[in-house]
Amino acid sequence: VLESSITGEGFSELSSPHTPHLVELCLNGCFDLTDDGLMAMLSIIGRNLTFLDLSDTDITGRTFCSNKLSLSSSLYTLDLGECCELEAGGLSLILPHFSAKLKHLNISYISNVGKGFSNTSWRLPELESICMHFCSDVTNKELLALVSKLGPKLRHFDMQEAEVSLENFPEQCLKFLVMPEALDLSFNHDVQDSDISVFLDKCGARLKVLTLSGTQIRGESWSGIDSSLMLADLNLSSC
Repeated sequence: VLESSITGEGFSELSSPHTPHLVELCLNGCFDLTDDGLMAMLSIIGRNLTFLDLSDTDITGRTFCSNKLSLSSSLYTLDLGECCELEAGGLSLILPHFSAKLKHLNISYISNVGKGFSNTSWRLPELESICMHFCSDVTNKELLALVSKLGPKLRHFDMQEAEVSLENFPEQCLKFLVMPEALDLSFNHDVQDSDISVFLDKCGARLKVLTLSGTQIRGESWSGIDSSLMLADLNLSSC
């Protein structure tokens, strides 16, 4: 139903679960979709979903705060890219409902992605990839709060053009055993040589692909990096 005028609110009139075998739902570009409508839809057809695409919609996350419905605990992929109306902290209201088995998460173009993450018990223990393309206004504190929700199964960490300071980022990754195989920091002008050298030293054991294109990296302070790292692909274009 991508790019349709569906609001979802008519689903609240249904009395029992329908389409029990539905595992994929794409609502990309459904600008009329409301938070209440989304919750009504998920309560009826969302019990067994493994893939949910809400990208480029105007949901805010508000109704997830008080909702006690039993939502899908088998969701593997959640796409929230370009959900620009997600309120500050809206992401922290949505993710706990799908955190158990989530493997792939797209939160591109969302501001303040880590707001509301601190001092909460939920985590994303199965997450393997996270995409943060063009995430704006992310503070260092919010980034560290986000990392605290991740774990050792994360393989791909994409922060392309996400302008955010990496201060204490390596230390936080080490604390929560976040050691990705691929890290993309391209066109992040806040990246410092010291950030990369510390990350490689502390969390680079599994890193195979490092993308630093379009950054201010000059290679300084890299001389002490362990030469036995598994890094196979280093992109420094436009540096």
